[in-house]
Amino acid sequence: MIERTAEFSHSHVLPAPWPPGEGIFSKVLKYLERRERRLRDARRLSVLPDYLLDDMGLKRSDLPSAERFW
Repeated sequence: MIERTAEFSHSHVLPAPWPPGEGIFSKVLKYLERRERRLRDARRLSVLPDYLLDDMGLKRSDLPSAERFW
């Protein structure tokens, strides 16, 4: 009869669902930074006069609402 012993090896670890070195904290931080940048850009664009927006090829109706980001 073959005797079986339990062997536990820690060498078989499941890969993380994100790239190595990028933990959940850094992903949340990147998300918040991106959100803050978009909000800042929306606010800056919203105070520009129409002739400057026209120079950039934008209309006021094209601008995202700064309130939508909250």
